[in-house]
Amino acid sequence: MGQGVDLFGRHKNGTKISVEISLSPLQTELGLFVISTIRDISEKRRMQARYQTLVEELPAVTFMASLDGGVSELYVSPQIEQLLGFSQKEWLENDPDLKSLHNHPRFQTLLESL
Repeated sequence: MGQGVDLFGRHKNGTKISVEISLSPLQTELGLFVISTIRDISEKRRMQARYQTLVEELPAVTFMASLDGGVSELYVSPQIEQLLGFSQKEWLENDPDLKSLHNHPRFQTLLESL
């Protein structure tokens, strides 16, 4: 439920918290019921934000890729633009072949400047 949507709840003390809600149907003799689970994922969100800040401050390109043959890259850090001149969006949408990256003109220019 709400996949891809930030959901929030309010604790008894008034604090707003991030939540994850799952719903499961349950057929019984009395009819159809729904089992609901609500989880506080505030700490998970804080850790994700901390990780992203850390990755984006590294002086290197960091990327996340799928190994199952699906989408090849899911994330690339903003440093890709400084290093190779591609925006994050260009890099992810054009899906450059990492195996031939060393032959890429922008990479060669970078090597020559060292």
